[in-house]
Amino acid sequence: MKLYVISANTYENSWGAEINIFGVYYEEHVQRALEELEKKYNYFFEVNEIELNECSKTYLGGYFE
Repeated sequence: MKLYVISANTYENSWGAEINIFGVYYEEHVQRALEELEKKYNYFFEVNEIELNECSKTYLGGYFE
């Protein structure tokens, strides 16, 4: 079963990143959830697809020097 993770970088200062997960959804609900989040927040959202009960290395983002 495929699931969809909605995340975004919520850091609003000059340098850095703060990645937050806004939810994990079934395919039927991900588009509606994304539309609601885009109305509420001014972030660039990313949707990652993962498989239920399977190991997955998914890069959500970040910043380092």
